[in-house]
Formats: sequence, C-alpha cells, structure tokens
Amino acid sequence: MATGRFIGGGLSADRKRIHETIFHLPVYQPEGRVKWHRDDLLDLQGHLINRAGLEIDDHFRPLDKKGHPAFNKLFAAGSILAHQDWKRMKCGVGLAVATAFGAVKAFVDL
Repeated sequence: MATGRFIGGGLSADRKRIHETIFHLPVYQPEGRVKWHRDDLLDLQGHLINRAGLEIDDHFRPLDKKGHPAFNKLFAAGSILAHQDWKRMKCGVGLAVATAFGAVKAFVDL
C-alpha cells in the first residue's frame, strides 16, 4: 500500500479528524484540529499534520486500533507512514524507496 497522503488520496480529512481512505485503518494524528498546524506557516519545526499517517509493525504492516497488524498480507510504504516529515526533511524519494524495499523484504521473509 503506497497510496500517498492527501494529494495522492491515501488520506482525507474533515473538520474533526484524518481518515485513511481505502481500508479505513486508524490514522496517527495530532489530538484535535487546532494542533494540526503551527501559527507560523514557515515554522522550522514543521506542522504536526505532516507527521500523521499509518503506524506499522516491524514488518511494515499497518496496525489496527489494538496495535496488531490489521491484515497479515498488507504492507505500507512511503508518505502514508506516520511519524515522518518528508516535506520538511526533503526526503520523499528516499522515504519511498527505503520503505518500499523494507516492505517487499518483509513480504518475502513472511
């Protein structure tokens, strides 16, 4: 699964929360919309919404609400992953390639 974030359609947001659009997996996100963005558009710390995404296990499988793999054979890679800020770090291609490699390796190993 490498659906991307908001522009790619992998994530969607309404006034209250961020949603994963295909499997309806839980999305790691800041508590409350007021914390999505900092006051300064160009804040060097970035915006917390950019770290929203899917949390995964050690095999790149997206987690369900209980912290277990949502599906045994679903793997996630790229910008949809949580806890990274590829925009601010300017590493989108590196993130995509490295996590795709990890996900394919995990698939083969499992």
